[in-house]
Amino acid sequence: MEDEIKTENPDDSFGNEGQIDLLDYESTLLLDTVSDDTLFITARGLGMERLFLNHLIMYSDQKLLYLVLNTNTHDEAYFINKLKDTGITCSPKIITADVNVKDRQALYLSGGIQFITSRILLVDFLTKNVPAMNVAGILVYRAHQLLNSFQETFILRLYREQKRGGFVKGFTETSSALSSIGQLQRIVDRLYVKKVVILPRFHEQVRQELDQATVVEWNVALPSSLRRVQNALHDLIKVCMRELKQSSYISKVNQDESESTIGVYAYVVTSLERQLLEKRSFLTEKQSRILADLELLRELLRHAEDLDMATLSKRLNDIRASKEFLEKSNGWILSSIANRMFTDVGTMCGTDAKTFMAPPKWDVLIDILKEIKNMQISSDRVGEEGPSVVVFASDDIVCRQLMDVVKHGKKFAEWVVCKELFITDREPPKDPVWDPNSTSMYLRTSMNREDREHLKDDVRKNQIVTARAERKKRKVAEDMIGSTSSGKQTNIVQFGILQYKKKRTEVRASFGSKFIH
Repeated sequence: MEDEIKTENPDDSFGNEGQIDLLDYESTLLLDTVSDDTLFITARGLGMERLFLNHLIMYSDQKLLYLVLNTNTHDEAYFINKLKDTGITCSPKIITADVNVKDRQALYLSGGIQFITSRILLVDFLTKNVPAMNVAGILVYRAHQLLNSFQETFILRLYREQKRGGFVKGFTETSSALSSIGQLQRIVDRLYVKKVVILPRFHEQVRQELDQATVVEWNVALPSSLRRVQNALHDLIKVCMRELKQSSYISKVNQDESESTIGVYAYVVTSLERQLLEKRSFLTEKQSRILADLELLRELLRHAEDLDMATLSKRLNDIRASKEFLEKSNGWILSSIANRMFTDVGTMCGTDAKTFMAPPKWDVLIDILKEIKNMQISSDRVGEEGPSVVVFASDDIVCRQLMDVVKHGKKFAEWVVCKELFITDREPPKDPVWDPNSTSMYLRTSMNREDREHLKDDVRKNQIVTARAERKKRKVAEDMIGSTSSGKQTNIVQFGILQYKKKRTEVRASFGSKFIH
């Protein structure tokens, strides 16, 4: 089994050629749970998409039918694109309300992986359009969302009633949604699974696999003014958190966030905030203002750490000029800490491109890329296309800025961000750090809407061809063995209406006969 799943090109771990190269713990999971009812709970960053894609590849077989629930259009486009790259013989299908009943019946008989909406599958199960005995298994993506939904749970219940031998597998990397035993028990009951596989980062197999790589950590020396800006934002978040705790009864019951841990929660939403957001309609005006301020301050902190001072200054100017913000804010913008922060940001922005202070991370990135350029790497350690460098960033905006730095140089990147604040000098010459022709960027929005629609159109065309072929096969088979259906419209008596009326008449007649006797 493991040899069949292995890829022909071991350097490609994303299914661009052949099949996917499995890590040791991934192959172990596949082999141990290949036919079990299982809920997979993985830590973020361990590639839950890879695990799900491996299951799709393994189950892409025309002889059996596998249904995929709880995916959106982005998920479907991503997985279908990867499945096509692996060269599977049975192409995946997408079943929505656009596919009529006869085509759906034919597609169910064609087998393979089929992405289907919960509403359509629920209707088809109730109307017996789905051949439940042919469904080998159901895969549920983002399984934690079943805690707040009912359609998928009802579908799985109908599936269990009609076929007891099939399997159900759930996949999620949002372990925070299953933080208690009660929540885990509910999701297990709703999925009708018997086995739960929890895969944290400190799992022995995961640690052995990931610890093989050498990690070098670079510390970036921050200028004093930039450090003061970040400290000011941290202080403002602490003040808002303290006021939120004082104004909330929940914090008196739950004392999870102490003063020592508030610094950590400057980057993430605290449990107190989550509990209050769940009761948004019952919040006081002060609590609503503090929650909005915390969200904004975290955004500014991300700007200060990841982006440049020109972008942060522009955002601060928009906030100060917003009358709506001044009315809804809790007043932190008028504090002395905020005033000092505005002064430091203005100092770092300067008055022109010459006095502008670029982010220190840019210099560190340039030094690292230059060092990699000069490294001597043996040919047996790299693939056919040579060595490659991957730079990860927090969001798309940071990726675009770093792309300007790598392709055009630091001076050009400074000129791009400065021209939004003030009139800059003429465009500086470009000094690329890396070969621009060998530099590419992949964003969350890299597969735009047109590409996704084009991919879905191809899938729909293939589905129509497959449905017609299946209908022809079915017609030939019925002609050979004799069709069990006359092909006429269904008699209304089969829906119970006339039967109910007849039964009611018989009951009245029986009561009448009793009275006569």
